[in-house]
This record gives sequence, C-alpha cells and structure tokens, in this order.
Amino acid sequence: MMTKYWIPGRVKTRLAASIGLYRAARLHRLFVNHLSAALAQAGTSREIVYAPDDHEQQLWDWRNLAGWTETWGLVAQGEGDLGERMCRWFAARLRDHGSAILIGADCPLLALHDIDHASLALDDADIVLGPAVDGGYYLIGIRSSNRTTGQLERLFADVPWSTPDVFAITRRRIEEIGLNLVMLDEREDIDTDAELSRLQIHLASHSDSAVTLGREIGRVLRSTDNSDFDS
Repeated sequence: MMTKYWIPGRVKTRLAASIGLYRAARLHRLFVNHLSAALAQAGTSREIVYAPDDHEQQLWDWRNLAGWTETWGLVAQGEGDLGERMCRWFAARLRDHGSAILIGADCPLLALHDIDHASLALDDADIVLGPAVDGGYYLIGIRSSNRTTGQLERLFADVPWSTPDVFAITRRRIEEIGLNLVMLDEREDIDTDAELSRLQIHLASHSDSAVTLGREIGRVLRSTDNSDFDS
C-alpha cells in the first residue's frame, strides 16, 4: 500500500478545504488503518510504502500502537515523482516475486477478495488495473515474466499524475508495450466532500465492518481535539 504519512495540510488537501486540515489527516489515517486490518492476510507479504522518508519512526510507533506489527512491513518510497517511485518499488519486488500488487489508501472499501481477484488475474495476465471514477487507478498489479526495466519505465514515465488522463494513458502504454491487461471493477477514490458523502451513504446501508468504518468516519468528522498530531 503506497501512502503518505498523515501530516495535516499534506494529505487529502481537497477534502481539507471543506472539513479542515486535521480532520482530513485523521480521515487519511483511518483509511490506512482500516485497509491495513482488512488486508492483513493478503498475498504472501505486505508493505506500507510510505512518504516522506523521514517519518519512519512515527510510522513504526503508530504501527505498533495500531497492531500492524506482525502483518505489515515499512518501506520508504524514496526520491522522484510518483511514477519513478512506483517503478522502483515494482522493479525491486518483481526480482524476488512472481507478481506484485500496489494500491493506494484512497479507496477504503477494498477488501481481501479484491486483492485475491487481482492476484488470480495475474496467473494469466501481465497487468491488472483497477480503474478509478476520477480517471486514475486504485490498484495496479504486474506479473514478472522476466519483465524488463525498460518496460516498467515506459509504463510509469511522463504520466500526468493526479489528472483524469492517468488511466487512459496507462492503458495505452500497456497496449504499446504489448502486454496483456485485465481490468477490475471501477471504484471511487475518496478525495472530495461529495465522494465522502457517497461513501457514508453506502456504509450506512451495510453491516459488520462497514458499520464500524462508517462510525469511525463520523467520529473523525466530529473531532475537535488535535493533540494526537505532532506535526
């Protein structure tokens, strides 16, 4: 899971304009925690791929507090734009694994079966993509198959990240490289007030963990004490 540490003013900035910097940061932290628990058994190993790199100790402290200790490792994203960081992570993982899957923390409804579905698709496909409603993607998985560094660089280089063109450009690159693609169902990232409202409505009609997540979101939106942030 590629994510930023929850520094107020540096995460969920569009949501922060309507709900405040600290609530937006707390919401991002909630999504990371929720996904970490929901996906604790996904794959053979799991990593929080974090930025900025100098927040490793804060993440170790929170990881122990939140109970990630036995299920998630920590890996710094390193330098470069988003594409360079993603490319570097995949290149490192595909040297030792038959496939690797990377998600963000903006789609909290992702569940274990979604990751299992993506993993099974990589038994035959070269790449699996989960398209997002906003034109990006919430998941990308790649099968190694002796994938070359040049192919990975082509996939991630010169992409206008955080724009509605990301998915279309990535899909076109996959076709140009000559790789086989499987697409998952479209999902909605939670980056705006309208998207958050739709998520709350959806959660209110479900049960079990969805109810818990809905309640936690409500608690975040009612919060006024910011003493749990040190920066």
